[in-house]
Amino acid sequence: MASICFWHCAMEREHQLNSGHNRFQLDQAREDMPIVWLLGLGLAVGLFTVQPWSLTVYQVPVQVLMVWLLLGWLGVLRLFTVSNLWNPYSTIQWFVIGLFLGVLVWQNIEEERSWLRFQQLSTGIALSLITAQAVMSLRGRRVLMLSLTIAGTASSIVAICQSAGMADWSWQGTLYDGQSLRRPSGLESFPVAYSYSVVGIGIMLIGVAFHDLKNCDRLALIPPRMAMSCGAIILAGNVVALSRSGVLALMSSLMLLAIGMRYIERRFFPVSYVAGFVLVLCGLMMFDKATFLDKIQEKSERTDQDVRMGTTFSLFGPVILQYPLGIPATVLELDRHQRTPSNSAMRNTTKELKQAFMMSEGYEPHNLFLTVGLYYGVPGIAALGIFYWVLIGQAIGVLRRTWSRDQHNLSVLVMVLLATNAGLLIHASFHNASIFIGEMRGWIWIGALGICIKQLKGQNKGAKVCD
Repeated sequence: MASICFWHCAMEREHQLNSGHNRFQLDQAREDMPIVWLLGLGLAVGLFTVQPWSLTVYQVPVQVLMVWLLLGWLGVLRLFTVSNLWNPYSTIQWFVIGLFLGVLVWQNIEEERSWLRFQQLSTGIALSLITAQAVMSLRGRRVLMLSLTIAGTASSIVAICQSAGMADWSWQGTLYDGQSLRRPSGLESFPVAYSYSVVGIGIMLIGVAFHDLKNCDRLALIPPRMAMSCGAIILAGNVVALSRSGVLALMSSLMLLAIGMRYIERRFFPVSYVAGFVLVLCGLMMFDKATFLDKIQEKSERTDQDVRMGTTFSLFGPVILQYPLGIPATVLELDRHQRTPSNSAMRNTTKELKQAFMMSEGYEPHNLFLTVGLYYGVPGIAALGIFYWVLIGQAIGVLRRTWSRDQHNLSVLVMVLLATNAGLLIHASFHNASIFIGEMRGWIWIGALGICIKQLKGQNKGAKVCD
């Protein structure tokens, strides 16, 4: 077996030398960004992962200021990069983004809503654009991945320590500070935000680690054993935080990666690895009956009593259909304690809207599309669906047209980033983490995937011409 693997690696190296050009032509597309700029981006994305622990300047988080400073640096000192800033997205995607920004401006002026969501959406877009610039070079990818790895692993270690009662100081940055009932939330405010902030990092780490360990031609973003260890810590953090959506997103994405890697003829982990993990998890649950299983059962009982989970579509679907352009701001901005039929802003609303707000206790539905529908109506749901449909469709399309062995590394990166975005989408399907409703961290992975799609599409066209 060892001799076969050695022979296979030797053949791949020989083919790489004979091909006469770099397999990952992203690196030839432009020169490296200055290390100071890359370090600034690395610090910004790291702070986005542990947002409650970031500093603020005039109530604005430091990472938000850094994003706009880095984007401004490109526009002022690197004018030749401005034309490339639009590369991550297609015309349809830019139309959807512009539509959302326009609606936000109209709502803010017409209904005097807060400009916070406009600022969050525009910051997320800016974050995706500068992330795309970094991903175009190997050094940029390494700095970005290292920063996310450090922040995500640190947050997960804290979550594990919180579960064991060994990190009392960390509760100061959570919603549980001073309360007796606490749940592991890492270096985030609450468990859902923690899982969303680290799920993408975990998928990327485990995907890259398995690929680099199984194949001679590596992405070389981070040492594979280090990536595997950090990915396992992030997975363990989601387990102890009782984040079912986080664990589901991680496991589903790994299965998608296994299928995708086989399609592009790259070696990856066998299905037995997943089965082994399930057995280990079941053994942990059986061994730790007094604590772990009780927590799972307790949370399941609370979930059964939570009408937002089982009936969220039947509860909020009719409301969105009755308000196809979004619920009025005067109703949406009501405090949860004022959501009663006797309230003046609720008197003229429909029975379904009153029921939804009363039964959900002021919370939004546990689904990113329904949450968008509350603010933007049916057109908002359609626009968000189109954005993801185009993004995922383009990724699958370029992978289907990639047959040249000289494009394998770039196709592998597209596959891993596609699984990462799919995992975040799965996670947000059970929560409100929508990229168009204030969630900025998801734009990191969208920008990275978008630019890699464009580059792989260009390579496919070049390979077709050569043939």
